Amino acid sequence: MFLFDNKAVMESSKSSNTKFSLTRLNVFLSRCRRESGAIDMKLYLEAFTEFNKFFPLLGALFGFVVSDVKAKISILEHYLTKGDESSQYYDTVQSMIQYEVSNNITVVKGKPPSASRTLLRLHRALEFIIQFLVSVTNVSDSDPLGPVANKVYHDTLGQHHIWVIRKAVSFGVSRLPTRIQLLEQMDENGEAVDKTLQLLNQAVLDAQPIYDTVQELYADNDLLHLP
Repeated sequence: MFLFDNKAVMESSKSSNTKFSLTRLNVFLSRCRRESGAIDMKLYLEAFTEFNKFFPLLGALFGFVVSDVKAKISILEHYLTKGDESSQYYDTVQSMIQYEVSNNITVVKGKPPSASRTLLRLHRALEFIIQFLVSVTNVSDSDPLGPVANKVYHDTLGQHHIWVIRKAVSFGVSRLPTRIQLLEQMDENGEAVDKTLQLLNQAVLDAQPIYDTVQELYADNDLLHLP
């Protein structure tokens, strides 16, 4: 585990911090999965808010991803903070799923969509993020990331997108920088590239169990294909 002041990092994570920070991200991810195994909804959304600052580093085309993720975070925050007696059930992903399944509200007409459906879309995005970051650690500094991102996208998020979006993403990722260029954009406070890679690897290590837990939860409740 990296040595940084969790409280200080959490205090610094205000909306005015628009620059992506692996350090902040790792604090959220490391605290998201409670000792009980429950996934803390608020920290999950904090982590995704930070992830959403990463997408612009991949190019202008990912602006649509930023907007979509932001909208889904807002929906889930609505359920978490709306103040009625149901809000307590949105404290963790597990309690949210149990509540919506028990009340037969995983699919609802009108807006907002159910929290289960909304979080599933973020969950799919997390699979792309994890696999892409793993791929970044496995290529050389001079390698362009376009082919890597294209393959990861089509293996993950692309499975759920219509043809026109898949084509647009394929074009967009072809313009991605090399690994060293991306790592330099992710650099914090003049850190060495090796330090950035360490932080990136830690993010993957912390994110994977979160993904696996949510994946199993959705599979067990037959929710992986919510429309």
